Amino acid sequence: MGRFAPSPSGPLHAGSLVSALASWLDARANNGRWLLRIEDIDSERCRPEYAEVIRRQLGALGLTWDADLPPQSRRRDHYREVIQDWLGQGLAYACACTRRDLSPFRRDGETCYPGTCRERRLEPQGQAIRYRLPDEAEVRFIDRRHGPQTQNVTAQCGDVVLRRRQGDYTYQFAVSVDDAEQGITHVVRGDDLLSSTGRQILLMRQLGHPPPTYLHHSLLIDADGHKLSKSTGADALDLTQPGAAIAAALRQLPLTLPDLASELPPQQLLDQALAAWTLLIQPSSGKMEL
Repeated sequence: MGRFAPSPSGPLHAGSLVSALASWLDARANNGRWLLRIEDIDSERCRPEYAEVIRRQLGALGLTWDADLPPQSRRRDHYREVIQDWLGQGLAYACACTRRDLSPFRRDGETCYPGTCRERRLEPQGQAIRYRLPDEAEVRFIDRRHGPQTQNVTAQCGDVVLRRRQGDYTYQFAVSVDDAEQGITHVVRGDDLLSSTGRQILLMRQLGHPPPTYLHHSLLIDADGHKLSKSTGADALDLTQPGAAIAAALRQLPLTLPDLASELPPQQLLDQALAAWTLLIQPSSGKMEL
């Protein structure tokens, strides 16, 4: 069972279409279900109207989904219950460290938490909450595109933030709870999330659920070499020519197709892409050659 989990901070753009298309193709090629989950946990950036825009965009492109999963904004009570349970078991703790406190431990865009508040026994109200990593925090998994991966979560980031001081739940926590509890078996997403997969696997194991299999595809970048994203002003998809939008996304995967003519109907392009994707799946391992 696969899922597409967009954040409604704006309409879909060309980069997010690549992820949606790859996830849709993988689910259909594996005779699985493809579910839509709106990840609107960021209350400052997300807007309900964009969730509806995204649904209309997917429909116009022929990327039909089998069911809607509950949006993250409706699962806040459950996230709170999980954290309360982990606090009670000593699996999580309150952290009073500020960004300034942790700035000396920031390298290459990521902070490696030194464990400052691990044994302080702070009251959780008004504080960040962190997951206490196990002694063995080296995670091994196989990415279906990149092959065997080893990530030492202690060295990468240290104890994982579950809830920020302001009360917002983090992406790493919410996506782990959702994928684990909603029965997701196949996750297809961009390479920018490969490095955080190990910490998500640890959180899912703590919940008592096996993690899904992962496939991280290459990213669509802009003229300056940056990932195409809403935050960098990526243009919304032009759906006046849906075939052109799908053809452009398929070129990024890439798939060998007999005809990527932009004037073809979306369904014809999707049928060709599905046949090509199915051929790329290695029956013995499920690995992809992308």
